[in-house]
Amino acid sequence: MNKMEIVKAAFTVWGRKFFRTTSLTELAGELGVTKPALYRHFPSKKALLDAMYEYYLDTYGVYIKPYIEEVLTAGDIVQGLRILIRTMTGFNFRNRYLFIFSLVQRHGDGRACAITGEFRRWGIDIPRLEALEGKGGYPYRLHLALASQAFFVAAQFKKCGGGGGDMKFSEKKIEKLSSYVEEKILRGLGFNKEAVDVLDFDALESLLPRTLFDGEADDGLLKAVAGAVAEAGPWNASMEMVARRSGLSKSSLYSHFKNRQDMMAQLFLLELERMHRYARTSIERGRGPLEQFYLGLLAIADYLRSRPEILITMDWVKTRRIELDITPEQDTLAIFSDIPAIARLDKELVPNWVFYWTLFLIITTLVSPPGDAKKRRLKGPGTSDGVFRKVFRFIALGAEGL
Repeated sequence: MNKMEIVKAAFTVWGRKFFRTTSLTELAGELGVTKPALYRHFPSKKALLDAMYEYYLDTYGVYIKPYIEEVLTAGDIVQGLRILIRTMTGFNFRNRYLFIFSLVQRHGDGRACAITGEFRRWGIDIPRLEALEGKGGYPYRLHLALASQAFFVAAQFKKCGGGGGDMKFSEKKIEKLSSYVEEKILRGLGFNKEAVDVLDFDALESLLPRTLFDGEADDGLLKAVAGAVAEAGPWNASMEMVARRSGLSKSSLYSHFKNRQDMMAQLFLLELERMHRYARTSIERGRGPLEQFYLGLLAIADYLRSRPEILITMDWVKTRRIELDITPEQDTLAIFSDIPAIARLDKELVPNWVFYWTLFLIITTLVSPPGDAKKRRLKGPGTSDGVFRKVFRFIALGAEGL
């Protein structure tokens, strides 16, 4: 047994459970060795995870480097994105556990900036790729396309087999799935571009309700949970912090929550239900599927940027960094189900995938803005700096429609 064998086994063993647990005991059992045998190669679990991170970067860098110059000399951004998306999608379908690892590392642990810098040693210059956009402004099509690629690959894995196991696709299957992902990113939901171009976005934004929780009172205990999340982040918010904020003893909290995961799940479920009501109220004010879809999308964005502690929680949950004990009712997730054009599309992948894709891009846009965009991300309800008009156009029309 050598270091590389241990690293490769770790991707498989921990990847089956989406890296929710990283037990050296489980890894040792898979390899048929003792934990001390692992420590002879890696002095700590962190050292092993760092080696996995390096292996991912090296493997991905070697694979994608030959295509980068082809992307940069493609002549236009859409053709460049076509090459890039097809290349990345093929890699991810062929390397299931490396892909799951990248979701945690790039989207879950805030290492995207570090990865951007480290890719330069392979000649992968992300700023040069961003420059293909010209003066389009944030969010760049590149960012929306890369986030969408991750979403659609994950959704295809879920559709084709879901959770654990060592699922592998044939080359013919990979080609078919890659074509589907490319089609969705380049053409979006397939709405009519002329109809999108004549939308009066200013008028639509004025239709949004002025308040997020009209007539609703905050649950005092869950408000304390939200405050703890805002203070320490969802992975560090403790029962002790909630007890201090609520004025209750820690022991009395257990009459309301089974454990810390249950506490976070109840907060998540309440906020998702509120988001649902706010979005549906906004959707009802639109005429036709395009107006309704934009109002629903903007309502979700407004809700999250007005509730930064919930935005942090949602960003964590989207890459499965917390295992919730409560699964939301499907009706709560069916925010766009009354829009017939959306309801028809929802049948082709996984239930409510249009909502999931929209939510994924909204969260990614809000938590990862460059430079001065960070100052604008938490504007109040009904405001617009054009950011979510662009996200809407990307989802409705795809990269080609921009």
